[in-house]
Amino acid sequence: GIKRTIGMGDIVLVEPIIKKLREKYQDAEITFHTAKTDIVEYFVHQPDCVKQIDQNSLLQDTLSQESHQLKFDLDLAYESRLKTSFVDSYAEVCGLKWNNYKEKYPMLKQQHVKDLSHLQPYVVVVPDGSGWVGKTWGQPNWKAVVLELKNRGYTVIEPGFSDYSGLTESKYQKCDLDTLVSLISQCCFYMGGDNGPMHIARGLNIPCIIVAGAALPYYS
Repeated sequence: GIKRTIGMGDIVLVEPIIKKLREKYQDAEITFHTAKTDIVEYFVHQPDCVKQIDQNSLLQDTLSQESHQLKFDLDLAYESRLKTSFVDSYAEVCGLKWNNYKEKYPMLKQQHVKDLSHLQPYVVVVPDGSGWVGKTWGQPNWKAVVLELKNRGYTVIEPGFSDYSGLTESKYQKCDLDTLVSLISQCCFYMGGDNGPMHIARGLNIPCIIVAGAALPYYS
């Protein structure tokens, strides 16, 4: 049993952990307990079962009530380990060792993809700070970025939840997850903060330009 309750990016980073657990425990059935079950559908390396838990389970010992022989609670894994990257903290909790740095990269698959060829060439911009004020760069700065991208001939899509530039159409703002993944999977590159969509872009092997704050990029 694995538990990571919330945080889109935090949950995406569980994907390489599932791959390594499969290698270590080849006959095990893996159950992933999370409040964000929708993003797990995109994992290349899938758990055998996904169990929905309440988003307020972050500080609860939910796995104590489960009958799994091995239980790995990844909530607060990196929060309680200084100078350790998020995915390395997960590996430490699970007793896993990486063979090389590439094994740490999450791998996502394209599914439910919508044809967005009519938008090309376009860039996805998501300034959101995942709820952290220290991760935000400010709407005026991102507005200048969007203006520069448009001047360079790109269509700009802003599917996030905040800090919109006011220079793009609102059609894709606060869009559903399938639309977000479709947009990111077909864009020229991704620009934004250290947030969940950044991890999706990385998992889809899309070039990323990140403005980081509050957390060192190495960690996330």
